[in-house]
Amino acid sequence: MPLWLGHRLDAEGRVVGRAVIPLALTLHCYLSGTTGSGKSYLTRTIIEEAAKYDLGILILDPRNQSAGLLVGEDRPEILKAYEGFGMKSDGSRGFPFSYFAPAMPWSQALPKALAELASGRSIVSFKGMDDADRCTLFAKVLDAVFEASSSQESDRLRLLIVVDEAQRFTRKRVDESAKPRAGEAERALDRTAREGRKYGQALMLVSQSIKDFTFDAASIRQQINTHAFLRNIDREMEYAADILGDGKQLAHLPTGTALVHNAAWGTLHVQVRPPFSKVFEFNEADTCNIAAPERRAGVGISAEAQKLLDLIRQNTSQQPLNLTTIATLAKITSKRRLLAIIEELESTGAIRTRSLPERGRPRIVDCSEQTYRDNTIPGASLDS
Repeated sequence: MPLWLGHRLDAEGRVVGRAVIPLALTLHCYLSGTTGSGKSYLTRTIIEEAAKYDLGILILDPRNQSAGLLVGEDRPEILKAYEGFGMKSDGSRGFPFSYFAPAMPWSQALPKALAELASGRSIVSFKGMDDADRCTLFAKVLDAVFEASSSQESDRLRLLIVVDEAQRFTRKRVDESAKPRAGEAERALDRTAREGRKYGQALMLVSQSIKDFTFDAASIRQQINTHAFLRNIDREMEYAADILGDGKQLAHLPTGTALVHNAAWGTLHVQVRPPFSKVFEFNEADTCNIAAPERRAGVGISAEAQKLLDLIRQNTSQQPLNLTTIATLAKITSKRRLLAIIEELESTGAIRTRSLPERGRPRIVDCSEQTYRDNTIPGASLDS
């Protein structure tokens, strides 16, 4: 199962051929890199290449980037890069995956028997779930697909499990109250790492740094036999030094360049090709258009966004509200959560925002009577 990752580079960074690795020998794989290093591109490229073969693929995505796997790339600046890899600019495409987003009201429901996710091609997006619920569902999914596969050993790869942003399922990266649930997620991940290979399961863990995993999760690290390092710093360089011999080189890797190591082929220096599908974190409205267009007509905005929209309208006077006032009225203490809801409302046209020229450029919200009526969900109110 050869995977074409892009260009193979020599020590001087010159292209010397195609970078191809055998999927059947990569089990299990750990992929790391800082934000902006090209980690998402390499992850997507591996998934696209794996999709050429007769095996199941299950993507567990805490954010929402995997929705772009369903549609082709359309940004001119990225399509322009295709030529440098011998790719046709009109060759972008999406890939057929079932898409599940339990926290989104328009999403199709997960199978009642989660074991069904052990076959076929599926994406489970945890977008909008809190730490505890996210980790609980993650553990249930992994346990179910493990049980589905463990009835019969296999000498061939049957299921690739991709855990994106894996740190969001660890005790070190969740709220204190959710740590017991994250412990269950780590336990399920540990069992898949230790025993999944003999049942035809392969893991690909994507994270920013190995330091996201606790000491108790050491067995997960021990089961990894392929490492893909992109640009990184600090403790990741120390970890890479044990594998590559020189971890400091991670700090100087250009964006989109990776060092892929496996005992079978040593270290491969790779310039990652651009994906055929779109690597982008879509908002809820756009995700619905992509993953469930048949449901879009009945969906305006999420119930949480509707509550905030009602509150904005109830308190709008002659002067538009600023975000600080809105947060106080709505009792939202998380700036990130507030901005996510504001983005959702603005993306559907329910509100408009603009920054004032004052010091600090405070952001204010305007609300349109017409768009409010058009985007109201039947039955949604402050009490819903």
